[in-house]
Amino acid sequence: MCTDNRQIHEQSRANVVKIDKKLKFILHISSLVFVLLFAFKSNAQTSLAPSDTVTITLQDAEQRFISQDLAIIAAKYDVDIAKTNVLQSKLWYNPNVTYSQTFYNNGTKKFFDTNPESSNGEWSVQLQQMISYAGRHVNQVRLDKLDVERAQFTFEEVVRALKLQMYNDFSTVNGDQQKASLFKRQIVSLDTLIASTKKQLTLGVSSKNDLVRLQAEELNDKNQLLTTESELQDNETDLKILLHYPLKSYLKTKNNEALDQTQLPALADVINTANQNRGDLKYSHKTIDYQVQNLKLQRSLGVPDLSIGLDYDKAGGAGYNYSGIGISSDIPFFNRNQGQIAAAKYEISKAQVNDTLQATTVENEVEGAYFKLFKYKQQYDATDKNYASDLDQLETNAVNNYEKKLISLLDFLDQMRTYTSAKSDVIDLKTNYFNARQNLNYQVGTTIIK
Repeated sequence: MCTDNRQIHEQSRANVVKIDKKLKFILHISSLVFVLLFAFKSNAQTSLAPSDTVTITLQDAEQRFISQDLAIIAAKYDVDIAKTNVLQSKLWYNPNVTYSQTFYNNGTKKFFDTNPESSNGEWSVQLQQMISYAGRHVNQVRLDKLDVERAQFTFEEVVRALKLQMYNDFSTVNGDQQKASLFKRQIVSLDTLIASTKKQLTLGVSSKNDLVRLQAEELNDKNQLLTTESELQDNETDLKILLHYPLKSYLKTKNNEALDQTQLPALADVINTANQNRGDLKYSHKTIDYQVQNLKLQRSLGVPDLSIGLDYDKAGGAGYNYSGIGISSDIPFFNRNQGQIAAAKYEISKAQVNDTLQATTVENEVEGAYFKLFKYKQQYDATDKNYASDLDQLETNAVNNYEKKLISLLDFLDQMRTYTSAKSDVIDLKTNYFNARQNLNYQVGTTIIK
């Protein structure tokens, strides 16, 4: 009986050894697979990482935007296309030549017989030129010239809208990069504290709960960093498209704007500047002139063209070698372009109403942007200029005091969260203040706040 128990015990030990070897083998394989996966992931990240870091200021972005933005370059062609319409409208009608001759001469039994000695040999030539009068040609040229001016105003609107987008993308990227740096510094500090807490835990001078709380705080910062970097990637992509940067370029923005030097002019002066510079308002004004000129054109189209022609006929008339001159024109008895003339009058009234609406819209948009900037300026000016540096000192003191056990973990986490939230608020305030300034410039149609 004792022998049987001994055999069972030895068999159990042998099984345990086998299982232990299998576990070691599985762990060894798992470690190897993990190392390979990590190496593959590192290589993949390296291949996908930006290969060129470009540090740009706002002035750099402005200069590159004007010269490199493809949307602006494409929109510029619309102005050139409108100019070609002026060129086309200046051209005269082409003259018309008609030639006819005998197909088959019954007398000579020949095809295409134009021999002067042949009987029934006939051929003739007609030359005609269409001439427009009543100002049709001149009115069309003037109308197309007005359209060139409208195309230029439309181009200005494209530039104005894209420039605002560029400014917003630049400031948002700049703010997101500052926030990302903030969270990265937080994570580095927490990493150090977590490593220290783990050592203290082994010595029995720290609790497991403290370690878990620090790890939870670090995970929260990592999640916020991931969200910030995701938004940063989207805005950076838009900015790279606007500035036409190549693939795998990483933009590092440097905002050197002196926000505290902003001086707001009087609202009346700002509105007056907008009335002189807004492309959509200038387009609206020019549309009235365009429709007035279109009415003149439609009236001239009610007068028919005149056709003058020269004829020569060898043998088809009353005598041989007939030459003559002819004039032809439609009689404007039924159609005098009445419908288009009436429509042109309505278009003038419509343009005048739209112009009034656009003027009202501009004034209200400028006023709204002005007071929005005014509020952000008030809040920015009211903020203590040492506030940002005081927040940085708060973080440094919190880390040092916690390491020295001068404050509890609860106080430390509360101060760190206060620091992160307040620092993010400072970044957002600067970003929103900058965007409000650029929005006022956008609404005015020119740079009124530098």
